Amino acid sequence: MSKLVSDGGLTRSAAASAIFISVSFASSSAFADCATSGSGPVTLTCSGTFATTNTANGASPNPDTTDRIQAFSDSVNATVNSGAVISGTGLAPNSNQNGSTVSLTNNGSITGNINAAVTVGGSGNSTLSYSGSGSVTGSGAVGALQLAGAGSGTTTATISGTSVIKSQAAGGVFNAFGIQTTGTSGAVNVTVLNGGVVQGNNAIQFDGTGSNTLTNSGIVGTNLATTPGTVATNGVSANIASNNSITVINHGTGVISGSNTGIITGSGGSVAITNDLGGSITGTNTTLAMGANAASVGIAAGSVTGSNAGTISGSTHGIDTSGSLPGGGLGTSVNLTSNSGTIQGTATVASGFKVGSGIMAETSVTIGTNSGTISGGLDGITTVNSFVMVNNNTGTISGLSGSGIAASGAATVTNASTGQITGLVAGIRGVDVTATNSGTISATGGGISSTGVLSVINNSGATISGATGIAANGTSAAITNTVTNNGMITGIGGASGTGIGINLSGGTSITNNITNNSGATISGTGLIGEVF
Repeated sequence: MSKLVSDGGLTRSAAASAIFISVSFASSSAFADCATSGSGPVTLTCSGTFATTNTANGASPNPDTTDRIQAFSDSVNATVNSGAVISGTGLAPNSNQNGSTVSLTNNGSITGNINAAVTVGGSGNSTLSYSGSGSVTGSGAVGALQLAGAGSGTTTATISGTSVIKSQAAGGVFNAFGIQTTGTSGAVNVTVLNGGVVQGNNAIQFDGTGSNTLTNSGIVGTNLATTPGTVATNGVSANIASNNSITVINHGTGVISGSNTGIITGSGGSVAITNDLGGSITGTNTTLAMGANAASVGIAAGSVTGSNAGTISGSTHGIDTSGSLPGGGLGTSVNLTSNSGTIQGTATVASGFKVGSGIMAETSVTIGTNSGTISGGLDGITTVNSFVMVNNNTGTISGLSGSGIAASGAATVTNASTGQITGLVAGIRGVDVTATNSGTISATGGGISSTGVLSVINNSGATISGATGIAANGTSAAITNTVTNNGMITGIGGASGTGIGINLSGGTSITNNITNNSGATISGTGLIGEVF
């Protein structure tokens, strides 16, 4: 017998062809969709180029699924392989089991047009995570990456140095969020590595009520080099309605930028900032909004703490807790342990006046050590309702058209030998002013101006100057003003050309104690106060 027949009645040649066709289909399927297997956790693996549909799969194993929603009563470990291209409705690995873990490692490219291109979802006390070298794009008006529903569990997203996470744009503005974390009262940690890019109208949007932390070495928000002509509204946003708070660690390669703000919270939210040397946080819009006091702010929050070694700037304020942006509420304080970088509100011109401050606080401002620059179009540092305290200034604090320091309450300042505090109206202005100066305090108007009680020590080699070097005009019933001079206090003359070294007046019962030690100088056309 020369004809060979297989068990199924096919020739060996026909059987080989059938096997080839079968393998070809299996191979095509394996590289052009997702597959699930196992349990505890369910493993989801996606490869190839394909479009998902807005349907759900809950079966494991399932060797062939193009459903967007992959939902299980189990933990889920999902991977999008390198080279995979997923379009259509995106991908949403999800667990409805309390205490589950849902992770997605994306090494491919995902684009979606439903809700968010990627949603990593949990229920109750869940652990959610996103990582990988791939990219995510929200198509149309939807966001890019969403991590939702960790409850009291943890949420973690790590954006690699090769990843771009962004929404699409229209009219020069991104349509939706880049990353959103929501449905959680637990710990949220988002890390953007050097080279990573996250962009959206709110590039990173923290909507959880727990602890929210961003560690950034990449690009968050507006970046005209990567997306020319397209801006984010806010670089980083905490939910304003629920007054969420944020901790931001911005490393030396980190850029956080938005048209309105670099970072924003509600009036009851706080920002704990560590901005390293080289890092920048900026609000870029230069046009004042209708009825608003501010065009843009570097950091706008209910309160701000931390340190700065990089750049924090806005076209109006560098840091603001007074709610000057449209819809902003009144916050409280700014407390920085140190500034060795630049905090500035650039000189925006409105009705002929320069506005904006390096730091604008609703209540108080406390600066531990300033060895950098704090400057504003109006004031360097200003408060609406409370004090300013600068424990050690070795750098520069300046107000281009107002005061270097303008406190609505007390101003307590120690200015070291290299320190410079300058303004147009005053170098330091406050109600009760306590100043120890070893450097330079100067203004076109008054070097130091007080409307309450004044206490000034001007050390050897130090200078206090203005049209009036030092002025006090307290209105309390009993005031004791004290000036001890070992350096130079000079009135250089204002518009009238008359300069006054010291002018102490006001109060129904005023005592002025002025000590001008050997080698010191008080100069001007006159000295008004207690004769020494």
